[in-house]
Amino acid sequence: MQHPKEEFASSYESRTIIPLGSLRLKIIEFVHLMLKLNKTSIIEALADTDIFSQISDLVETYPWNNFLQLKVIAIYEEVLDTIDDKSRNIILKKSNIG
Repeated sequence: MQHPKEEFASSYESRTIIPLGSLRLKIIEFVHLMLKLNKTSIIEALADTDIFSQISDLVETYPWNNFLQLKVIAIYEEVLDTIDDKSRNIILKKSNIG
């Protein structure tokens, strides 16, 4: 996921802050909706990508973004509660959250 070019100066840190943006948030919502379909082919396709590690990277980059955190929590609740063991293990390993 490429960062947008818009930056903001911050007194919080010495670096400028690049906003998360609505597009990235919508992509994360889309991943959550795909997981909720609970279709094996979709879940396996997602597990074959690095989307979950990218989502984890976003959480580390934007720790103050509550909207992002809530959506990521919903994704991992879906992973832990409804997905089969094989796919769950692949997703959790690739996500680097453990």
